[in-house]
Amino acid sequence: MPKVVDQFLGRLRGKIGDVIFKISHGISYATRSPLPKPASTDPVVIARQTRFGLTIKFAHAVNAISLLRPFWKNYIPEGSKGFQTNINKIMRKNFTHVQSTGISDLATLVPELGFTASSTSITLANDLITVVLAPIGNVDEIDLGVETSFSLALVLYLKTPIGTDVPQQFFIHSISDKVNINLTNPLTFTIPLTTMQGKYFDLYSDKKAFFALITSDINSVPHHYSDTFVSA
Repeated sequence: MPKVVDQFLGRLRGKIGDVIFKISHGISYATRSPLPKPASTDPVVIARQTRFGLTIKFAHAVNAISLLRPFWKNYIPEGSKGFQTNINKIMRKNFTHVQSTGISDLATLVPELGFTASSTSITLANDLITVVLAPIGNVDEIDLGVETSFSLALVLYLKTPIGTDVPQQFFIHSISDKVNINLTNPLTFTIPLTTMQGKYFDLYSDKKAFFALITSDINSVPHHYSDTFVSA
């Protein structure tokens, strides 16, 4: 490793061209940037890389929904050691449900089992997602004196592109407006898509939506969640 003796440029750190400058114990050193490795053509390696990348993208889509973040932050995976980010936790929870070819219906937006939310109708369109839920019924965990509203979290998974100029797989994340908590009547949620989201929606032939129902108090602090349910 060359040592920079003449310090007329000052103390350098970082990369310039193919040279990386480092500072150790007050002395500057220069090393050559490692040569890039050629992309593997092994189908097993490609499938593993695709699976890992897809899991990362799904985890980022889940974590982008603000009402879900506190649940993942407080979740401690079994056997975990040391600090883990939400992204790490979501990936660990869902990795077995992701393959290079797609995401199974068992993937989850929430860290553990929640109360049951059953859909009677789900409509996916390029401008609006509409979900009708059967009555939730009595849920012991929900405190109606504290929890005042429902919100519906959405991660929309798009794959099989129609054209060639878009990613093979794409995610859209969103959340509905609040709906007053009602445990005895059906509930209807609508989630509008932006113009850009609608354009992506139309670029894929296969679409799957993952949902989770979240309760919040008057200050928009989330308290409980349902199991994840999926569009047909």
